Amino acid sequence: MVSKALLAEFITAKKRSKPFKALGSEHMNKPCPVIPSNLTSSALQSLEFQMDAFCLRERDLLNRFAMEVSQRQKQGESKEYSVLLFQSYQPAEDLGRAFSDRSILQTFIDVEATVPVGSLKLRVTVTDLVKICLCHLYG
Repeated sequence: MVSKALLAEFITAKKRSKPFKALGSEHMNKPCPVIPSNLTSSALQSLEFQMDAFCLRERDLLNRFAMEVSQRQKQGESKEYSVLLFQSYQPAEDLGRAFSDRSILQTFIDVEATVPVGSLKLRVTVTDLVKICLCHLYG
């Protein structure tokens, strides 16, 4: 599972005090994005805001997952058992989905950056991405 791989890399990076470099989640090394309190239509449509929102979601779920496993280990459970137990819960599934959604958005942003100026550019909104993800997941 994606959530298990993310967690393993996250814990390893923290233990070694090294940057998190796994699976395209390098955003975890940067300061936590701040969502502005006054959200305008143009702010909501900006690629920076959209990426920040997806990164915040993934960051929050990964931190929760790591904290839950850590708490269970403090109660005497093995890391493997804690991860297996937590993977059966919705947050582990949500983390995998958050990772996938953010990766898809990053792919769209990367492709859009290669489109020459002056040609019709692809504008991906959160709503568009949700529709694409739902179609992909539930086809």
